[in-house]
Order: sequence, then C-alpha cells, then structure tokens
Amino acid sequence: MSSNDSMLAQELQTRLQDCRNTGEDLSESTIFFDPEYRGFDGHFEGNPVVPGVCIFQWIRVHLQQILGQELSLAGIDQCRFRKPLLAGMTGTCRVKILSRNNDQICVQADILSDGEPACRIKGKLVTR
Repeated sequence: MSSNDSMLAQELQTRLQDCRNTGEDLSESTIFFDPEYRGFDGHFEGNPVVPGVCIFQWIRVHLQQILGQELSLAGIDQCRFRKPLLAGMTGTCRVKILSRNNDQICVQADILSDGEPACRIKGKLVTR
C-alpha cells in the first residue's frame, strides 16, 4: 500500500461512524464526506466526488474493524457505479460476506449516497 493510500485509509478510519454487525455476515457503517476530506484532492475542482479507490479503502477499513484483522484488497470482480458520492453527503456501506476460504474473504458491498443506491462492488480481500 502506498503512503497516500495509507493516509486515506487512516483518514477514513477516523471518519467511520456506527460500524456494526447487522446480522450473520452482514455489517454497516456510515461516513459523512465533508468538503475537507483529503480524498477529494483532484476529484474534481468545483464538484468534489469520492473516488472509487476511496470507496474500496472504505470497504477494507470497515471489514478490518468488523473482523478485527488486517486485510488487503485482492481483487474486484464487479463494480457498478449508479450515482456519485459528493462532498456534503453521508455514505452508508453495507457489506455482506459471501464466503471465506482460508485467508480469502469474498464480499458484496452496497454503497448508499444519502440513502440512495450509489454503487455495488463484489470483490475479494485477504488477511495479512
């Protein structure tokens, strides 16, 4: 992980709110993306959009807190953006663990932007 990715992950960790289990292999967290969020740098002047890389980091940080172990992103199988997550919006991350195999965890994450579907990601993380 680059130092910039690490800084974004740390900042996401401090912004993570109400990260909790909501059922068997289900969890949820929220983040308010104020205009000062560092991830907006370069995305895009006058219309700040949370970049996909920050959403991937959010899912990783969220699961690390839920599972209590360090994780790395191993791959994205599917990613569909429906609506942008902008400065001043609150995002909700709902994660379902689809399967676990040795050190690999397959997940589906739904990101909501002010309560409306913004993105769905299916991917894999591995324990470090």
